[in-house]
Amino acid sequence: MSIFFTILTICAVAAALVGVFLSWRWSALPAWLALVPMYFIDGTPVTGTTLLFWGIACGIVLGINTLLPQSVVRSRVCVPYMAVGALAGAFAGMLMPLQQAGMILGAVAGLLLGAIAYSRTPAGSAKGLVFPSRQWFNYTCAKGLPIVVDIATAAIAIMAVIRFYSTSTLS
Repeated sequence: MSIFFTILTICAVAAALVGVFLSWRWSALPAWLALVPMYFIDGTPVTGTTLLFWGIACGIVLGINTLLPQSVVRSRVCVPYMAVGALAGAFAGMLMPLQQAGMILGAVAGLLLGAIAYSRTPAGSAKGLVFPSRQWFNYTCAKGLPIVVDIATAAIAIMAVIRFYSTSTLS
């Protein structure tokens, strides 16, 4: 049964990551759903508190995405830079002693570095997203929170899969 739950988790993580790169409004939902199967497997770090915390965070992201204008939610400007930076930061954060906090901080740092990198490209300056500016800050916050929550949640699910298979024996 654990292999079935693992496959469900990996599929949900893949859907969440595709949703992040495509600026899908509901991408937080599969990210949170990736944690649910890991909750039902003994020996994973996903507890009820973890599910509740990330469920509330994903609910906030869904609410923000619903309230933001469609033009901002659907915009893919700078998203690949921010998402790749957040992914790299989240996976670097796995190496820290406090893994969940490290993944969140790493995702935030990577996202900010990705947004700054995009602002230094000709496309970024043509769009008016020049660092530091009010427009850059507003856009980075509007797109950044959903990206960080999605990627940090997906990274925690991946960490749960890695931890489960590194400490258990398949029989």
